[in-house]
Amino acid sequence: MRATCDYLNVTTPIGESPFVRDELKLVLEEAAGYESLPGLWRLDTGTVKFYTRGQVGIASFSGGALAALRAAQLFNRALSSFAGAPHRVTQLDAFVDVWVCGSSIVPDLYRRTKDVGVNLTRKRVKPHVLLAPDADGNDSGTCYFGHRGNAEVSARVYDKQLERVSKHYPDPGPITRYELTFRSGVGCTLRDAADPTAVFWHHASPDLLPAPANAPAWSPHSEGFVSTPRQIFSPYDRVKRILENSADVERALDVALSADDGDRIVAMVLQSMLSRRRKALAVVEAAVAS
Repeated sequence: MRATCDYLNVTTPIGESPFVRDELKLVLEEAAGYESLPGLWRLDTGTVKFYTRGQVGIASFSGGALAALRAAQLFNRALSSFAGAPHRVTQLDAFVDVWVCGSSIVPDLYRRTKDVGVNLTRKRVKPHVLLAPDADGNDSGTCYFGHRGNAEVSARVYDKQLERVSKHYPDPGPITRYELTFRSGVGCTLRDAADPTAVFWHHASPDLLPAPANAPAWSPHSEGFVSTPRQIFSPYDRVKRILENSADVERALDVALSADDGDRIVAMVLQSMLSRRRKALAVVEAAVAS
């Protein structure tokens, strides 16, 4: 069973961050992403955030954004944006789903481990549990091991079906999710982000879930991630992709279509925006030159 990366934080030195961000933005545009706020990109149902903290720049990918990048076959390209600069994987979430109802796993896992705990690292950690009734009235919910905010490795095992239905999403059927969070001290790399199967089973097995016979071996700070060459797009292609995939542009076009001179309105607005941007850039360039 392969694990899937469901959340990712990567940090770079603040001096390298703008260059990494520019490379990554090209990939996000190609994946039909758009910048809804400064430093916040929307990508399908997920987000990618860029921000700074102290002397580092941080790129943060939600699970929805990672799923969109995988669907567009651009996940490794996105990771390659970091490969040319010093970087560190500071958080990586990875999960494995089993197609069994949570009520058959979560309460029993808690009873089995509440006194002895589990080994996620060298130190055993005891669980705490939040139970809730599933659709059949059976106890289910989430079993937590360690604190996600500060433990180097933490885990949660939960009823994914119950979680989705409680949030009014379509019923996915019986699923129990085993999810591990790895922080910077673990030594995860871009290779682990691309395929977290090895690091997942290294820490989840045998106490949480027995590893399959063909589970790959893992070691911290390992090498082996293959950087993907960046595809070059013309300015025309980049503008076209951004406009075609922007929900805001779609709404603006709908408004324009309601007017008799909609084509003229769109042309005037775009020309005005370009003119303002040129003037703003000219002011900045003049300030730098002086």
